[in-house]
Amino acid sequence: MATPEETGAAAAAEAAKANDWKSGYEPEVANHPSMASFKSHADVAKSWVNAQKLIGADKIIVPNDKTTDTEWNGIYSKLGRPEKADGYKFSELKPKNIGINADFQKKFSEKAHALGLLPKQVDGMFSWYVNEVDGFEGESIAKRAEFRQTSEASLRNEWGNAFDSKMRAAQEAFNAMSGGDEESAKLLTADIGGGQKLGNHPVFLKIFAKIGESLGEDVLKTGEVRNATMTPDNAKAEMLKVMGDPKGPYFDLNHPEHNLMVQRMLQLTLMANPGSNEMVR
Repeated sequence: MATPEETGAAAAAEAAKANDWKSGYEPEVANHPSMASFKSHADVAKSWVNAQKLIGADKIIVPNDKTTDTEWNGIYSKLGRPEKADGYKFSELKPKNIGINADFQKKFSEKAHALGLLPKQVDGMFSWYVNEVDGFEGESIAKRAEFRQTSEASLRNEWGNAFDSKMRAAQEAFNAMSGGDEESAKLLTADIGGGQKLGNHPVFLKIFAKIGESLGEDVLKTGEVRNATMTPDNAKAEMLKVMGDPKGPYFDLNHPEHNLMVQRMLQLTLMANPGSNEMVR
């Protein structure tokens, strides 16, 4: 049985034999930490061949805060950025609610090129942007339609059979006061938030309906005489006035205007109850 001393000597001899292949190298090479993973000349040769492959490859420097614009452009080009901004290709998009503006797409490409974006990044970002804006516009259209319908229902409920004549009065008043000016007309489509347009707002319409009715036909100069259709409240008020006059033509069968007054009361009854059948004229 070998003594500890003999065992240690044998191990040292084995290690020396294993490192003997390095004996032909200069000490600083043989003892360099990078040589620790090699077990033979064949390992060194293989590593050298692989290193040569990397040296011959098209390398990209790792940028830092001192990298120049010229160096950055070189990096972008090696990564795959097209030579010019018009070299980007875009996927075919078919948005439902917006159009794709060619000038905007051109500016988008130019900015992307200046930032060094790659073709796949540019196409992906542009598609995402268009789809997002298209979805947002779709929601806005739906909100505007809902607001318009709600506003109209509210006014029809309040104005009853006078709805058409009051809407016409509002339109005529606005046209008369704006003089048909295009800039003034843009107010009607001005966004007042929540998908609402000024021209569809009940308060706006009621104000101009009152203005139209107060101006009169001569001022509005439309050449059209509107029906004297009343709101339900106004019709009820006139009915009470007629009923409050027992000596008036409505109650006097012999009065020359009795039939006209009966017809008028029928009209007032229908105007006071929106939703009734066709008005008696």
